[in-house]
Amino acid sequence: MNDSKEAGKQATALKTRRLAFEQAVTLEEAESLIATLESADVSAKVIGLEVSYDLAMTDLEGIEKLLQTANVRLGMGPMARLRRAWLHYAEESEISNLNAPSKNAACCNRPPVK
Repeated sequence: MNDSKEAGKQATALKTRRLAFEQAVTLEEAESLIATLESADVSAKVIGLEVSYDLAMTDLEGIEKLLQTANVRLGMGPMARLRRAWLHYAEESEISNLNAPSKNAACCNRPPVK
């Protein structure tokens, strides 16, 4: 967490991910998916999406759920599943770090700073 950040300001963590589809989609289908992901900046590709989003607003798991409701299947090979699982873990850790108290706050064995 940045020490120079003003108190009460929401932390942002911008992410860009490439999500490969199990099967290629038409450009029209890709464009309809963009409309579904309204809180993210999305580039349509026939074989997948490149999604940029703020981790404070959504995460990769939420985007995957939206795509699943739109009947889009992501790549299911072992490497694709492993990569997504690792990204879920990394984002979960980053979210918990963003929500952690600042260095000056009392925590564990540190008394509050006066």
